[in-house]
Amino acid sequence: MRAMTSLEMGMEAPERSAVADKGMGGRILLVDDRPSSYERLAPCSAPSHSVDVETNPSEALFSRRRGQITIS
Repeated sequence: MRAMTSLEMGMEAPERSAVADKGMGGRILLVDDRPSSYERLAPCSAPSHSVDVETNPSEALFSRRRGQITIS
């Protein structure tokens, strides 16, 4: 009944937007020092997401601290 009333009032049901979200457009930080590995993995996600590759784990952590990488 609540869902019907919301629709009648012109309000979108929250479950509709959750189902419609395909999870695309994310930002991925791939930390890997082996070119054979990251060259194979990065393209798999690149069509749907932005992929950044960092080969140095310490640099990945420092980038996060400097604010170059955000986690949301």
